[in-house]
Amino acid sequence: MWVYELPTTGSVSFADFVAGGDPAHIARTTTARAGLKTLLKSAKRSDGKRDYLNLVKTIDEYLPWLYALIDAVEADAVTLKAQPVFSWRSTLSSHLLSSSPRVDVHTLHAELAFTLLTYAFALSDLAHATTAPLGAYEHERGTSGTQRKANDDALAGAVKLLCRAAGVFGHIAEKVIPAWDTYETKNGLKSPPRPVDLSADVLHALSRLALADAHTLALRTMFSRASAESALTPGPPLPKSHPSPGVVSKLFLHVSENYSAAFSLVRSASSASADLRRHAEREAALSAALAHKWLGVDAGEAKGGPGPRAGEAVAFLNWARDELEGLKKASLGERVQATKSGGAEKEAGAKLAKAALVREIESVGAFLKAYRQLNDTVHFQPVPQVAALKTLIPAGRSAVASKPFEPPVPAYSPPSASTEDIIDAIANTSLEDGTPQRTGGYAGAGQYF
Repeated sequence: MWVYELPTTGSVSFADFVAGGDPAHIARTTTARAGLKTLLKSAKRSDGKRDYLNLVKTIDEYLPWLYALIDAVEADAVTLKAQPVFSWRSTLSSHLLSSSPRVDVHTLHAELAFTLLTYAFALSDLAHATTAPLGAYEHERGTSGTQRKANDDALAGAVKLLCRAAGVFGHIAEKVIPAWDTYETKNGLKSPPRPVDLSADVLHALSRLALADAHTLALRTMFSRASAESALTPGPPLPKSHPSPGVVSKLFLHVSENYSAAFSLVRSASSASADLRRHAEREAALSAALAHKWLGVDAGEAKGGPGPRAGEAVAFLNWARDELEGLKKASLGERVQATKSGGAEKEAGAKLAKAALVREIESVGAFLKAYRQLNDTVHFQPVPQVAALKTLIPAGRSAVASKPFEPPVPAYSPPSASTEDIIDAIANTSLEDGTPQRTGGYAGAGQYF
């Protein structure tokens, strides 16, 4: 699972560039943002456990005020003395001089985009922080039923967090960025080049990445009981609690498709983090190898009709073994970013990933040995080449879906008109026919009667 480096941001007083409106509202917006800035700065300096849950809650408190201010500006309930400028660190950029360059972004829409991006990062990192302490509990036979259930529930909670993160990433790409573009066009603005973090391709990639991670955790919960039962004796026969190998293979194929899509999208953004590209590429290859493993097991365990397709099972498992061995040797196994932020978390994650890879290689070896012996002594079926196997691969299957992000209710609503405007409207209305007189005017004149 990818661990995001959280950005930091500079100080802002909304009163410096907002005129009109309720001063208390502007002050509350500034205070809410200051709380976010403080938490991000604290997380940057922390070498230990980060309070991602508190960060999520803090952003939840800030967003209603930010949305309300944007609505007030668009309704002309307040005016901008000048377009606001917000300073944020771009944590997904590859830069020669800095791994996280500071960038200035203009307009309130830019602030909303970066705030939501940070929100999605925090949700993803909270999912990682929730699952990291669990270790590989599903492979430990000594885990009690109560503890296993609690761990399964923790994984299920992390799946929901990742589905939420996927929805937020998608919302930024599909709603916030287009609204930002429209606002700039409408007001004749031309902002500096945007950081790669806020490019549509990268945002869609992050959404696919979060969804793939969610599926990976969902698969762990599916395997929870069966993994413990087969920990001492990997390979066939499968325990009764084991999920259908055919279904599992389709789920891994879907995971691989999401990681592959994320890799392609990130690769198209040349300035995006090379570590992120390598991570997506490696995870796509790993999930594809696991799909091939379970396609092989599905063939070897086939019941009814002609019975086990032992030759096909050997071929798929040979393919999976070669892919897994290649991943073991490749430098793509190194997941630790060259950054101080989150380094310990990434290092711990890399160790768990390497241990899981070794386990999978051993598991594939056990299945391959059993099915090869069966084919050599009983079935004598031909072993297809990889080219032939590719024609047998089914479509992937989804288990969870992205949760669409719903913007919060704004903290306040902009008035449709000021009290003075309404008094003027009454004064300028003829008592005889109710028709507004043509002397004077205001925005929305004539719309009250």
